[in-house]
Amino acid sequence: MTAGLRLLIGADALAASPRTGVGHYTGHLVDALRQQPEVAELWAWIHLGIRREGAGGRENPVPARGGLVDRLRQPLSRLPLASAGHEGLKNWLFWWHSRRLAPMLYHETNFILKPFFRGVAVATLHDLSWRHFPDFHPASRRRWLERGISRTLRDAALIMTPSEFIRREVVADLGVPASQTWVTPLGVDAVFHPRSPGQLAAPLATWGLTPGGYLLVVATREPRKNLERLILAYGRLPEALQRHYPLVLAGANGWRAESLERTLTGLERTGRLRVLGYVVDADLPFLYAGAAAFAFPSLYEGFGLPPLEAMASGIPVLTSRDSAMTEVAGEVALRVDPYDLDQITEGLRQLLEDDGLKRQALDQGPRQARPFTWENTARLTLAGYRQVIE
Repeated sequence: MTAGLRLLIGADALAASPRTGVGHYTGHLVDALRQQPEVAELWAWIHLGIRREGAGGRENPVPARGGLVDRLRQPLSRLPLASAGHEGLKNWLFWWHSRRLAPMLYHETNFILKPFFRGVAVATLHDLSWRHFPDFHPASRRRWLERGISRTLRDAALIMTPSEFIRREVVADLGVPASQTWVTPLGVDAVFHPRSPGQLAAPLATWGLTPGGYLLVVATREPRKNLERLILAYGRLPEALQRHYPLVLAGANGWRAESLERTLTGLERTGRLRVLGYVVDADLPFLYAGAAAFAFPSLYEGFGLPPLEAMASGIPVLTSRDSAMTEVAGEVALRVDPYDLDQITEGLRQLLEDDGLKRQALDQGPRQARPFTWENTARLTLAGYRQVIE
């Protein structure tokens, strides 16, 4: 019944720079959906316009700017309520473009459905961190979520989540009937796989790193990622271990990172910490595969893609035993209480000293990650679409 399916994907997250979690999910999902034979037409709403996505690439763009949009943007930006005005403009433009494309199925990949869409709509809720950990979000983001979530729950025919853990939270905390939820785990790109020292030497030399010579963490610098506690735990390791395996932090600067930045600066001076900042997608596979181990004791995750990418790369992983981590990492990763400094310290020591863990990671890590593909994400997403259409 879904032959000739016409889709409109809410892809605002693709316009974010640098692109992080939701943006990566959206980009990979759009690319994978384009390859599915039952998708006849795929359009992506990005910021202030709609473009068509074809199997061979993008085509027939609907301009996001020009004319009325450009004339309104500058006056709106000067208004006291500029943010609300900009949001209103986006919603109006979405309605204006989408009404010409109906009938379609609209999938919002970033929590909040746009208003006024008259067809079938689904939404992906990646986590409920703004409810459980409100201090992890700026007030403006909390207001945006609280303002829009009730409309989303009212209008969405289906709520998609990246894990069973989040699906259960959506049912228990938001009152969504279980029959209106659907789990679509994320995928690991095939570029993440084990590599030989010879393949890694030149790419890692760009950062002054050597294969197997550092402990890696990939995370946005924000409170939810638990980086301050990780750094404290790392600082309790034997000095010789720290000298042999400096801590390498890759990721964009996030929100409320002032205290963390002071901690980072102090450790950087000792030479035991390297802060790389945001690392582009093309370089990340080499950075993962060249690490001696990977640490990710996040306090809360809706899925947790970085540990899975590390496992696919064949390196030992330490992660949290909370939220969706157990679901994703299985028995392959070393899981700890993310609030327990002693557990994190001991886990890091095991990762770096236990050769048995390293051999196990090289064998079992890629096997654990193998079922998680973006093609499978697209197929499960299409199965959800079929449920609401049929």
